[in-house]
Amino acid sequence: EKAFTTYLNSILAPDASPAPAGTGTSNEIARLLRMREHACLRATAFDLYKSSVVSRQMEKIRCEVEREGFKVRSDRQLHADVGLRRWLTDSLLKYNPLWLRIGLEATLGIGVDSKAAKGLSGSNLSAGVLSACIKEFLLNDNEVLARCTEKLKLSSGRESTAPRFRKSFIKEMGKMVIRKTLQLVIFLEHAKLAGVLGEADPPLFLLDAPFKSTKEVCAMIAKELLSGEGNILRHLSLMGISLAHKQTHLEEYHFKVENIKTDLRDGVRLCRIAQLLGMTADPESVPDAQSAKQSVLLLRLPASSRLRKVHNMKVAIKALRAAGVPVCDTATPGRGNDACLRVNHQSIVDGNQSTTLSLLWQVVLARNISILPTEALKKETKRLQGSPIRHTAGQTASPAKEVFFHAPQQMQGLLEWAAAVVNAAKGSYYDEMESEQTENGVPFSWPRVTNFTTSFVDGRAVCLIVHYYLPAVLPLSSFRLITHRARHLQALEDADDETGNLGNSQDYKAGWAQFYSFGTHLSESEATQDAKDRAHNWRAFNKAVSSLGGVPAMIRPATSDPQLMIDEKVVITALALLFPKLMSAHKHVKAVMAKMIKEKRRKWGAPKPLVILGRADAEAAAKRNAERKKMEEAEMRKLEEENARAEEEEKRRKREEEGKRRRALMEKAKAEWRRKRQQEMMREEEERKERERRSEEKKK
Repeated sequence: EKAFTTYLNSILAPDASPAPAGTGTSNEIARLLRMREHACLRATAFDLYKSSVVSRQMEKIRCEVEREGFKVRSDRQLHADVGLRRWLTDSLLKYNPLWLRIGLEATLGIGVDSKAAKGLSGSNLSAGVLSACIKEFLLNDNEVLARCTEKLKLSSGRESTAPRFRKSFIKEMGKMVIRKTLQLVIFLEHAKLAGVLGEADPPLFLLDAPFKSTKEVCAMIAKELLSGEGNILRHLSLMGISLAHKQTHLEEYHFKVENIKTDLRDGVRLCRIAQLLGMTADPESVPDAQSAKQSVLLLRLPASSRLRKVHNMKVAIKALRAAGVPVCDTATPGRGNDACLRVNHQSIVDGNQSTTLSLLWQVVLARNISILPTEALKKETKRLQGSPIRHTAGQTASPAKEVFFHAPQQMQGLLEWAAAVVNAAKGSYYDEMESEQTENGVPFSWPRVTNFTTSFVDGRAVCLIVHYYLPAVLPLSSFRLITHRARHLQALEDADDETGNLGNSQDYKAGWAQFYSFGTHLSESEATQDAKDRAHNWRAFNKAVSSLGGVPAMIRPATSDPQLMIDEKVVITALALLFPKLMSAHKHVKAVMAKMIKEKRRKWGAPKPLVILGRADAEAAAKRNAERKKMEEAEMRKLEEENARAEEEEKRRKREEEGKRRRALMEKAKAEWRRKRQQEMMREEEERKERERRSEEKKK
């Protein structure tokens, strides 16, 4: 019951833990994964901002502000009025911090400091960081300052350090603030309607916000800042911009579950689960997903009477069926061979625990287990089974087929994957751990994965799974591989080795069957210490997965309970949530590390090998490094020679061009001199003829 309560709260009221503030490797990886999650959200927001509909509306807002269709009042000086700037900042901070952060990054093209933005939960996102971003990027603009300011020259000839604002500064600053504010508000409207934040989808406005719709925000901005704007909603509608979002009471509903038997009786939380399932369902496999998303509109709130609770529960069961959950109401007529769980809605309204838990298990099957990629599970299992595995007595590489008969293929795949991971980790650490414990005189038994109950009760298997994929997040020293019961089982294995039964004796089988039975083979002090070991392992696992996010801490054992029992459905749910998270995180961390190594090689050369197994390997590595250096030096000399030849060729080409230019100038000068000389000779000839003519006239 407590485990499913935690699971429901992770869906209905997600509260991602803040990113660790330390500087260790595990904290860095956790921050890296959180940054990756937010980068995906940011990319989705940018795609929406660049879409044809949104970009066209942003351009219309810009053009309308430029032609002063939206004009700031003359008595509102947004650059100097501190009270007005604080009012606008406080008004924007009434948006949910998650939505406001996405909106600022998309519309202003900035990146909010990811170290100060502590996770994906609105309660953890610092309001001071968002306020600083609004004041720096929304209420100020360096381009406007550079365009509308000038520096005065003093009588001494120097420039004044204090700039002087031109007359257009106040007008340009008003245009800039109004344009950015309206674009932010309208983009947040589109982002909310498009569900940019995915399955979380928090309310757009805070609970204490004075406005609950985008229309009210625009009307408030027009009333306080704009001049001559009677009805801004009509103005926007004429521009082709319609505002439809309005925050309802259902979005502000307190969905957190405290008690499953009482909190699910009104049907509201179940309808919310159906709505979230419909938002993430594949339309081809779940054709009625749209009706599941609209089911919340049929609820009767507040559910203060039993009549309303019964109505809401009927709506919730129908919505879950439409969202792909194999469940139906017993009051609904249907054939007896329908492949669904038939539940009585009145039993859930009455708080029947078994009926409620059966319904929630069907939700888990539909939401997390049935959608697991079977091919990916098989591929990863085969890859792990190819690792060098050391087998011991009574343990096989593949898990036993002790899964309940109605388990689907994904459950069997999860069990085989978990066993393959534990066995692959065994091939890496068993020799070291065995030799260490042999020196200390302590028997040691490696974890076995054959079922979803006793194999996971001590927490060693799940810790090994996380450690195998992300060793920096959960180091081997953070959990205890050696427990009192593991030592007892190893003693039974050693006894079988001496007799030659190799794990087939009756004592060994009985010891394994009673491995976690109440007080078997352990004294009271040993059982108490064993409970502390189990609690330590599960705390380490919960801390690791909480830093990654997406996997709730469903198992929280107490150190004072030596008789801990674990439900197989809880383990199956945890593994189903853990598999895709580890695959994605492992792939991303490997990509980042490969990029870092490539960058390091490009900048500093190939790194030295981290582990040298022997002298021969060291000599081979040194030889390879020397050959690599020689090749790099030869390539560098060749490159320098090519550069020198290219420079000489360029100089020769320039000399030839200069010679051609000078020769052309000389030829041009000679031609000009010949033309002038010819003109002088013609002028002298004409003068001679004129003198001769005059001389003849005198003689006559």
